[in-house]
Amino acid sequence: MNKSIKLTDNQKQMIIELYKDYQIEDTSTLYEYVFKKDGINILLYKNATLLLQGKDENVNEEYFLITNLLNIKDENKVEDDNTTNVDLKENDNLTHMGSDEVGCGDYLAPIVVCACLILKKDYEYLKSLNIKDSKQLSDEQIKDIASKIANKVSSSCVVLSNKKYNELHDEKKYNLNEIKAFLHNFALLELIKKTKHSGLIVIDQFCDQNLYYKYLIKQNCKIVNDIYFTTKAENKYLAVACASILARNAFLIQVEKIEKQLGYKIPLGAGSNVDQFVSKIVEEKGFEFIKDYCKFHYKNTKKILKID
Repeated sequence: MNKSIKLTDNQKQMIIELYKDYQIEDTSTLYEYVFKKDGINILLYKNATLLLQGKDENVNEEYFLITNLLNIKDENKVEDDNTTNVDLKENDNLTHMGSDEVGCGDYLAPIVVCACLILKKDYEYLKSLNIKDSKQLSDEQIKDIASKIANKVSSSCVVLSNKKYNELHDEKKYNLNEIKAFLHNFALLELIKKTKHSGLIVIDQFCDQNLYYKYLIKQNCKIVNDIYFTTKAENKYLAVACASILARNAFLIQVEKIEKQLGYKIPLGAGSNVDQFVSKIVEEKGFEFIKDYCKFHYKNTKKILKID
């Protein structure tokens, strides 16, 4: 398969920088730069056209990464006679990694991010499980399907307690999206370390991709690059759907632990029922008893403590 992209001067320089470690010597006068990565020939012509050559799956993955990273719009893309358009809703049998999070809308529960790697050989089995976005499944279905997914694929989950969340938000002044970016990046790093995956990585988009990377640069941490960001990714990529289920399952396990620690069954979400529940505990035992289990900056706190 061949795929080509017409680049601007700025995009051309970004490609040169991105692939500098993959540059090889070439005697042809047609190309300004020649790179080779994972069996793909990446050819940069003097007229700023970038050509990708290789196996269909590898070229498609690299094409996604490049067009996403450079924020290339449709009018910049040039299709060769031998190319095929990839429908993002039809990604069967595509080896890829994906991550998703749960718990951001819950006042009393932690945030959990899971990353999952799906290989070609996993598709038939995973599809037999009738996997959907975790929000469409009951807790019992989540527990059942999650155990089957976990036994089949490689994954990595990270749990952020509300006590730690409050430290990051209130003391280090990280906003919610900064915290989510850090958690996604950490989960992906751990899974890449475990699996050595170097292909397509998909995140269910929760902020602008440029902001995502700015957040990570600010945190001065090792960064996973070449990520494909898309909304409703759990409906388009099986790895994200699986990550969503694994994250929800880990979240439910953490909720059960919190309930044992508090001695109460806690309501989820951040609605009025949560305010009523916490207010009752505060009246009986004081706010200190439960403060480490709350996301302190959420509006619920002001309502519970009657702060104007």
